[in-house]
Amino acid sequence: METKRPKPLFSWRHPPRSPLLPCTLLLLTLSAPAFSVSGCRKPASAPPSPATPPAILPATDTHVFRLRIHAEAPVRKLDILAYNEEGLLLLDGRMRWDNCPSGTLLYRSRNGADKRIAAIANCPFDLNESAIRRYETLERLEIGFRDDAPQAPVQSGVAGVAAGGQADIRLTPLRCRITLAEVENRLGGYTLLESPRLYLLDANASAEVLRTEGFRPSALLQRPVTLPLPCDIGLFARYPDATLTCFPNDSPLPGAGTPSTQLVLECEVQGKTCRFATRLPPLARNASLYAALSVRSETDFQWRLYPADAK
Repeated sequence: METKRPKPLFSWRHPPRSPLLPCTLLLLTLSAPAFSVSGCRKPASAPPSPATPPAILPATDTHVFRLRIHAEAPVRKLDILAYNEEGLLLLDGRMRWDNCPSGTLLYRSRNGADKRIAAIANCPFDLNESAIRRYETLERLEIGFRDDAPQAPVQSGVAGVAAGGQADIRLTPLRCRITLAEVENRLGGYTLLESPRLYLLDANASAEVLRTEGFRPSALLQRPVTLPLPCDIGLFARYPDATLTCFPNDSPLPGAGTPSTQLVLECEVQGKTCRFATRLPPLARNASLYAALSVRSETDFQWRLYPADAK
């Protein structure tokens, strides 16, 4: 016979568990700052390390030369030729680029001797290494004015470098620049200098690429390059800034064999062709010269010549 248990006087029921409680605890756990016992302790100091021995630097490699090239005009082709400084100055090696490399160039020679480094930019023809095996033959390398490109003119530079040393080589153009800065018409009576054009006479036809002074023309250009000015010249002075270029001619005493270069302004005056010419002073390599012309009559005119830094 089943015995019935007495009912308790009191009963207690657990309330239903809230679904938010675990999330709340989780958030409290994540938001609580993390403390570490070890984080509050002072870290133990590392044991002193033995003294580091000084680094042993390798000796300078006398076969490696460091070169930096600086150009004044665009470079589309560059040849660097290294010659041994002693003896016959024979060619040691050659490097070629299609532009002017930036930064430092490293050239490794066949021996540890001092070098004479020649750099030539924009040469209009390929250099034959067998023909320039000696430095003296490279010194005689010559180009024609009409073979030189005004937009990327021939440039060159030479530097001596000790074994394992470094050098800066500055490339300078052969071409000189003559700029007509001003033309003044004082003829009066509203007479114009019509169809003015500018050109050079007795200009050097060729030059040695490496030469830095002593330019003596062995041949002259037969057909000068004519540069037309943009407009006629009337009452008001004109400032055309028209520039012609030529190879250097620095002969101090020009004569029949070595004439100095002439600057000529040619124009029409009342139907007659007039020429106003002047002899230029010695023109060094890469020289810049400015000119100003004042015309009073067909035979009375004055040229004023001054260097570029005096403009």
